[in-house]
Amino acid sequence: KHFSTYDLVATPQNGYRFDRWDINSSEQAASLLNGLENGTNKLSVSGPLSISANFSKINYSLNVEILGEGNVSFDHTFTVIDSPLLNAYEDAGWDFSHWTGDISYLEDNSSYQTSVILNSDLPPKDLSYTAHFVREVYPFYARVIGEGSFDFYRNDNLEIPQSSNFNTSV
Repeated sequence: KHFSTYDLVATPQNGYRFDRWDINSSEQAASLLNGLENGTNKLSVSGPLSISANFSKINYSLNVEILGEGNVSFDHTFTVIDSPLLNAYEDAGWDFSHWTGDISYLEDNSSYQTSVILNSDLPPKDLSYTAHFVREVYPFYARVIGEGSFDFYRNDNLEIPQSSNFNTSV
């Protein structure tokens, strides 16, 4: 209606934010009482116009810590339309075990390679994970055959009891 004031409310979907209003009108036929950057506004109309609400995707952060020995590759930011991939790479002598943190957002928290899944049940947010690596364990068998003995000296990487006949894992 000519020379009327209307309430305007711009409501972004999950993962988006309101940026600004764009008004196209001839001869200042409209004005926003709360400015172009306010999503909740009042529009005063005094002639023909076209108005647009502009929204943009929000950038969320992805943080990863490492427990044990290994590395992780990942994108540090993502938006609501992305499915960031986490790749865990174990160092020699270590195995990837699992992910902890915001695991409800992960496709598979026990896989070294997994994707972040965003859906309507889980609103987008900044996410944090820890990649867990555990030492590899190898069976180790030693015994004496015949008459004699041997000495086995432990180092920091092996947990082996000093005995002539034993079975254990290292």
